[in-house]
Amino acid sequence: MANNTLSENITRTINDFDDIKAAIIEKGVSVPASTPTNKYGSKIRQIEGGAPTPKDVYAITRPADWLTMPEVTENEIYLLLHLKAPAENLVSFTVKCSGDFTVEYGTVAGNMFVPTDSKTIRSAYAFAEAFLYDDWSDETSAGNRQVMLRVTGEAITEFYSLVFPDRNYSTFMAWNIVDIRANLPFCTSFALGATSTANPTRALQFLRYFSLEGTNNISNLNYMFAYCRSLLAVLALDTSKAISAQSTFRYCGSLISLPEDCDFSKVADAAYMFSNSASIADLSMYRFDSLVDATNMFSYCFSLRRIPVLNSNTITTVSSMFYEAYAIESIVINLTNTNIASNTFNNNYNLSEVLLIGAGSSSPTSFSLRYSSMTETSLSFFSDITRYNKRKRYNHNIYSRSDIREY
Repeated sequence: MANNTLSENITRTINDFDDIKAAIIEKGVSVPASTPTNKYGSKIRQIEGGAPTPKDVYAITRPADWLTMPEVTENEIYLLLHLKAPAENLVSFTVKCSGDFTVEYGTVAGNMFVPTDSKTIRSAYAFAEAFLYDDWSDETSAGNRQVMLRVTGEAITEFYSLVFPDRNYSTFMAWNIVDIRANLPFCTSFALGATSTANPTRALQFLRYFSLEGTNNISNLNYMFAYCRSLLAVLALDTSKAISAQSTFRYCGSLISLPEDCDFSKVADAAYMFSNSASIADLSMYRFDSLVDATNMFSYCFSLRRIPVLNSNTITTVSSMFYEAYAIESIVINLTNTNIASNTFNNNYNLSEVLLIGAGSSSPTSFSLRYSSMTETSLSFFSDITRYNKRKRYNHNIYSRSDIREY
């Protein structure tokens, strides 16, 4: 099955959201019949215990009738593929490694992978397979049948989804891969998202969960998950070597949770990093100590309430950084080497405090904070982070735009 009909895709989406709704209710949170699906993220965040961890999201939202993802060892990838009736279901990808790589496919029994067939492929060559719905079982309540794929190779460095050979380009990434679990210590690239805004269909748009366990060598996170619109949680991802994260989570509209130990302290390019990640609410636990380009970094993050203290004195570009991020409450940003642009803030309805650090903000009255909920824009200027922290400990009085004070 190369293409699902519109009706099939709508039915699948309705069934999936019904599963998520039922799981939220089981956790004691009311979901009235009138609740739109784009509010399910906020309902999940109401579950007792504070903001949900990726493991929380996985436990709450992952349907019980999905095949269990087996434990992974080094240089191993598991991909859960859901099949639609009635015909063929395509999947194609490649792996770069030392020598050949092997793709086995089968099912899971007692948390153990049970292969039924396999193919061995040369490194960087395409694995392409058409799976027939009638050949497989493990049917879900949504009517999907399931195939577990296991990919192995020596010193795997890259994974890429591919166009299926000799098929219409529009079917690129039509594959219904819903869960991925891997352990790749030599990995330098794991490409699941659209490589550019011109081709959003190039993403794994049905992927809901991703886990890359252990360490890796990924320094470039650009577009890694861009346009993975169904992605709910990243359970594990070592980002300690990352220096660029342009559009990493762009248009991940369902994303609720990332690992708390993600390290973005070396990331310089974060342009569009979270743009249009409309469901995520809290990013305050992360550090961006080397940030340079923050263009559109949090734009259209409609649910985002808390962001990191951005005290990198290397920031040079903040154009549309918080554009239409409706829910952000407070912003602390170092502008030693740049000034706020006229469109940095726009439609920040919930914004109550803007704290500017560094000499670059010495003339902050030139920018606009329009469409804020505040009658007087709360703006304070600090010469360095030490003085900001001292004031923060001392009191939390807010100064209006007409009363900018230097500390």
